[in-house]
Amino acid sequence: MRFFVGLLLVCGACSEQVVVRETPAKCGNGDLEADEACDDGNEIATDACTDGCEVATCGDGVTRMDLGPNHDLFEQCDDGNDADDDACRSNCRSAVCGDGIVRTDVSEGDPGFEACDDGNTDELDGCTRNCDSGIDSDGDSHIDPADNCPQTPNADQTDSDGDGAGDACDPNPQRRDFKLRSRLDVTTSAPGASDDHKVKAVSGRAAPAEGASRQYKLRGGVRLGAP
Repeated sequence: MRFFVGLLLVCGACSEQVVVRETPAKCGNGDLEADEACDDGNEIATDACTDGCEVATCGDGVTRMDLGPNHDLFEQCDDGNDADDDACRSNCRSAVCGDGIVRTDVSEGDPGFEACDDGNTDELDGCTRNCDSGIDSDGDSHIDPADNCPQTPNADQTDSDGDGAGDACDPNPQRRDFKLRSRLDVTTSAPGASDDHKVKAVSGRAAPAEGASRQYKLRGGVRLGAP
């Protein structure tokens, strides 16, 4: 225990006496005393000066509560370490999907698990906005939304005719087959169109009312009309 020595001088007619009185030093009394880095006069642990009279710092294991989220020293958490890949990052901000750092402190299936974290929300780059690596049905390291042959392995993603279907699953890899975008599932082609502009779709839905016209929007910017 620390003590302060107080001196009390007592004067008398015949003699002088010096009385030594020991006063214990105390963190939180507002006086900056020996071995104290600070003393703000309270015993609150979560402000700028802890209840141990130490200056609060990120990584000391105590989360500060006296600052707003826009302050540079604001702490969302403080786990007492400088690891960047757990629930509380080294800057005392909570780990979130999209911060660009993959968490390694939780296992697959547990809350907060991240299979990847590329710091963006692009769904087609191999890491989804939920920090999931995405579904890769054919196991060729290309997730289905970005795979030009999602059911056929083709790691090279070769598409010779540039029609969006990879050579591995394209029955005509040297011929650009534009895909029909229509509410009607029909099989037709533009009169006089070359093989490069044939329209293909699956038949089976009801035909339009007599006299109605059909509009087909073709990949590549071509638009056809059929009576």
